[in-house]
Amino acid sequence: MKKYFLRKHNVINYRSNFYTLPEGTYKGPGSFVLVKTEGDKIFIYDKNKQLITSHVISSEQGKTISNTHHKRDTSKSLDEMAHKIGDYFTDKSLIEDYLEKIRHKYPRYTRDHFQALLKALKTTDRQTADKTLAFCVNNDILHGLEFDQAIHIFHLEEHDTNPTEPIKLLHGTDILKIEYEPQTSNIDDYDKYINL
Repeated sequence: MKKYFLRKHNVINYRSNFYTLPEGTYKGPGSFVLVKTEGDKIFIYDKNKQLITSHVISSEQGKTISNTHHKRDTSKSLDEMAHKIGDYFTDKSLIEDYLEKIRHKYPRYTRDHFQALLKALKTTDRQTADKTLAFCVNNDILHGLEFDQAIHIFHLEEHDTNPTEPIKLLHGTDILKIEYEPQTSNIDDYDKYINL
């Protein structure tokens, strides 16, 4: 992989053409990406070697090879999603660190994980949310769907609709009445009346 410095408009210059990157990739002077080519494609990675985007290499010169999706600034909406997620938890710094780890681990799929978190949190309470977050942080679970599964389990534990209770006797504490046998009838008595 070769290092290429980014330009302000989120592009790199590769063999006399400009190739676009998503809006917000440029973070100021010194911003760079790693580039490798395979066949007729160029693959662009961040400094952590996470794939950012790819393009078909142009045989022309002086062209800007772009992806229309790159013009959308998705970082702002991700920040808004992160803020909404944070509202469900007591420990704001813990959830912020957790979401940042997800962003770092899944830069291309952060939105999907955030959406899974929001969906899971909409149907739970703060206590269950806090418990699930602590569990996921302690076990290094950085996945929206796995968080959803964990929150479901903790929700069932917190809101068990069939708690185990001691059996209550109909006659209070009189245990002797349990041994009473009900009166029974002889079936022949019924035959007499039915066959009249």
